[in-house]
Amino acid sequence: MTLPLVIQAYKRLGYTFNHRKNVPHVFGIRATPKADPHPLAAPPVDFGKWDDRIGVAWFDGTYWRQHMFRGTTDPGRIARTGQRGTAVMKPGQYHDAYQVGKHRGSPALVNWGTAAPRYWRVVADEQGCTSVSGEGSEYIGLNIHQGSQSDTPPEEVGPWSRGCQVIQDYEDWQYFLKEVKRLTKYASTHHGLDYITYTLLLEREVLDQPAGQAFDNYYNRDNT
Repeated sequence: MTLPLVIQAYKRLGYTFNHRKNVPHVFGIRATPKADPHPLAAPPVDFGKWDDRIGVAWFDGTYWRQHMFRGTTDPGRIARTGQRGTAVMKPGQYHDAYQVGKHRGSPALVNWGTAAPRYWRVVADEQGCTSVSGEGSEYIGLNIHQGSQSDTPPEEVGPWSRGCQVIQDYEDWQYFLKEVKRLTKYASTHHGLDYITYTLLLEREVLDQPAGQAFDNYYNRDNT
C-alpha cells in the first residue's frame, strides 16, 4: 500500500492534506474483513486481529515520505449483549484531535485536542454476531499507543485495545513515536500547529479507486 494511493484517497474523500514542510499526517487503514460469517453484522470489521495499518506521512521540503506499521484500529474484545457496548472508531478525519502525552503511564498520542473521534458502541451475542447499541462523539480516551513491550509481539489484540488505535510491534511503535514527536515539534515551532490530525481510512477507500497522477518524488517504508 503506497503513499500515492493514500494521498489520492485523502483528496477523493475531501480530507485535508497539509503540504507544508514536516507537518505530520497520522492515519490508520482499516482492513476489509476477509470473510464475514454474519453479513448483517455492523460495523464490518475483524475484531481481535492485527490486520490494519497505522502510519505517518509528511513532506520534507523535497520529497514525500511515509512510515506504515501493522496494528489494529478495532478493539480486541467486544462486550456482550446487555452490557455497555465497546467503542469502535468511525472512519473519518479528526482535525487537531491529538497531542503527545501518556496512555496508562506510557508515551502515546492522546485525544486531548480540540475534537473527539466519533464512534459506535458495539455488542456481540453468544454466536458472535455484532450489532450497534449506540454511538457518540465524546472524549472517551480513544488514543493511539503501543501494544506489548515484549520482544515477541502479541499474536492477538486481546486487551491491548478497547477501541484505541494500536501498533503491534514495540520497536515499530518506538520508531513511529520518535518521528511523530520530531515532526510535531517542527510543525509547532515553524507553523504554529500544536495538535495532530488523525485520519481513519477504510482499506477499500485506498485500494478501490481509479489510478491517479504518479508521485515521482516520494519515499515509502512499508512494514508489511
